[in-house]
Amino acid sequence: MQRRNFLTRGALAGVGLGMAGRLAALGTGTSTNPIRLDLSLSDLAGPPQINRTPEGAILFRVTVIINVTGDLTGKLTERVAQVHPENEEDSMPIATLWKLETAEGTLEGHYSGTFEKTDDGSTLVLQSGEVYWVTRTFGHLYRADVSYMASLSADQTSLTGRMTIRKR
Repeated sequence: MQRRNFLTRGALAGVGLGMAGRLAALGTGTSTNPIRLDLSLSDLAGPPQINRTPEGAILFRVTVIINVTGDLTGKLTERVAQVHPENEEDSMPIATLWKLETAEGTLEGHYSGTFEKTDDGSTLVLQSGEVYWVTRTFGHLYRADVSYMASLSADQTSLTGRMTIRKR
């Protein structure tokens, strides 16, 4: 009886791990073969919130929805926050909480870095961070390193970029 229960639990443990098995077989998500995701802006989940802090700095917050293709496909939701002096607009710190939802499962994490204006008016966003929450399919990526590089058009209506997830 115990053996039958063990087999049943073992069989159930394999349910839904098809994608993880395929990723592992390809070596995807490892330190030598990271997951590469191409990003394109889908929508803003409402207008940005812009406030002034008691110290006079600008607090900017926005939620962005990004289409993801590449090694995985799905939707990336970013909650972005920036606090910067009122007169500083060329290079600003940026911090982001993100959630990547795919048909196979979900990953969540954070990254931070810089939001830099370029000479042509577009913006270069460079961030790094880690995965801090995963569903079972992506268990091997818990605490994986994440890098993010994107270009935002001058009118801030178009974003293209790449997110890389690399197991430590």
